[in-house]
Amino acid sequence: MMFLRNIEMAIDGYLVMSHLNINKGDAKLIKDYSNKNKKSFIKAFGGVAGTVFIGVVTRFTYDLINWLIV
Repeated sequence: MMFLRNIEMAIDGYLVMSHLNINKGDAKLIKDYSNKNKKSFIKAFGGVAGTVFIGVVTRFTYDLINWLIV
């Protein structure tokens, strides 16, 4: 559940940028938002990887228990 929440928050945190780089302040804001978007992408990827990992572990555990019972 935690991984899915991370994916949701990362998608919500991704900012579409439409910008004009007129002065140094604009350049700083563009850089800050670009960094936030990179972090959002990394969080989303981590959430997907975590979800897949949990699925694999669950399947392995199910097969192990099934093998022990039969």
